[in-house]
Amino acid sequence: MDTKAEIKKYTDDVKDLPIWLKYTLAVFAILGTSGTLFGVYVTLKYPTPVQVYTDNSTGNATTAINIADIFNKANDLSSVLERQDFLKKYIGSKVYGKGPVTEISRLGDGYVVDITIAGQLVSCQLTGDEENERRVYLLKGKTVSLTGTFTFSNIFGHGLDIDNCIF
Repeated sequence: MDTKAEIKKYTDDVKDLPIWLKYTLAVFAILGTSGTLFGVYVTLKYPTPVQVYTDNSTGNATTAINIADIFNKANDLSSVLERQDFLKKYIGSKVYGKGPVTEISRLGDGYVVDITIAGQLVSCQLTGDEENERRVYLLKGKTVSLTGTFTFSNIFGHGLDIDNCIF
């Protein structure tokens, strides 16, 4: 069979399909294409969040790690020793996270803000300047986003300390 005859055969096969089936196939093709295009649009418009900030001392861009991901991976480990060894790898890492403020207390001239992230309590120390004095009273119960440096040290009566906290 030559090429023209083959094309004619396929065209005749399509002509023999019932009209309702042709429209159904066309609707599925349109929905599939529009669904794919919408998925691409959403992916491009709302990418997976990764915080990048510039370290002022060096001028280099640094990627922060989501602290919730660190805690979730640590919680999947079977022993406390494994969790401790895992968390030690992140000491000094820039982290970010989001969670509700559960408690605010004084520490010397400043404040300690406790935030629950992925079921873990983290604590941020804030200076006692005038701006923070007004701000801390508004934070209680609110969900905040923070960035800072993971220390893997505990503040007595609070959670894991995050240095250089920025809300």
